[in-house]
Amino acid sequence: MKSKIPSSSAPSQATVVDRDAVTRSTDVDQWLALMNQAIDESGWAKKQDALATFMGIDKSHLSRLRSGEKPWRVENVVALPDDIEARFEALRAESFGAVVLTRPQDVVEAKKSVLTGIASLLDLMSAPIDQLPNRANRMATASIAPVSKAVNE
Repeated sequence: MKSKIPSSSAPSQATVVDRDAVTRSTDVDQWLALMNQAIDESGWAKKQDALATFMGIDKSHLSRLRSGEKPWRVENVVALPDDIEARFEALRAESFGAVVLTRPQDVVEAKKSVLTGIASLLDLMSAPIDQLPNRANRMATASIAPVSKAVNE
């Protein structure tokens, strides 16, 4: 790989860092980690050949997608089995601070879900503001400009 620093630049010159690119990279890394977590939790991670076949791609391409060597395209995401896609979306929503409830299989599971949700809300209500997810730590505000009344005389 060639060096991107021109040979004419002095060693003491500061390197310019694209902050947007760093943020983008972090966001992409988080997205990829959530996708891999969803695949691992669904059980498909042990069946890479079957998952690749289901998605209509070869196993090496799937491996490069999971490692971040290749970018995920919309076509790849929608080709995932529904259980992986649903788990990924739930994990992503939770990363933004949302409480995610899934359809229960029976009455016992429904009761557990309700109690878990209530416990989560109680924990959230008792958490200091600085522990809330970044997007949930501020009140929504709106400003309404005063409307002037035109009087026709």
